[in-house]
Amino acid sequence: RGQLYDDDGTRFASHQSGAHEIVDFHSRHQGDSLTLSFSRRGGDYAGRPEQRRITLVLHQWAEAPASIRIDGQAASQRPELQIDHDRRARRLTLNFDWRGDATTLQLVSGTP
Repeated sequence: RGQLYDDDGTRFASHQSGAHEIVDFHSRHQGDSLTLSFSRRGGDYAGRPEQRRITLVLHQWAEAPASIRIDGQAASQRPELQIDHDRRARRLTLNFDWRGDATTLQLVSGTP
């Protein structure tokens, strides 16, 4: 579980006035499945991006995932999702565009 705070970077009281964004992220590992969830809260501010490019790096991921789904859709239906698995380094990297809607990413592998 974690959070990312962002504001326009120019006003000290952005957090008090609501001119900021908090991105919440959660993860849950159960069996051979890893579920990651993203959501945002907060107000608008000058310069708030309409979308963010999310890069997830998962270490100690031995095999390429058997299945990846974003909000229930197979990865093949999400052309913006880029997947790179480095078997030797045991590293899985996922890149995708996120527009701020509540999003769930599910990875299934026999050997996370």
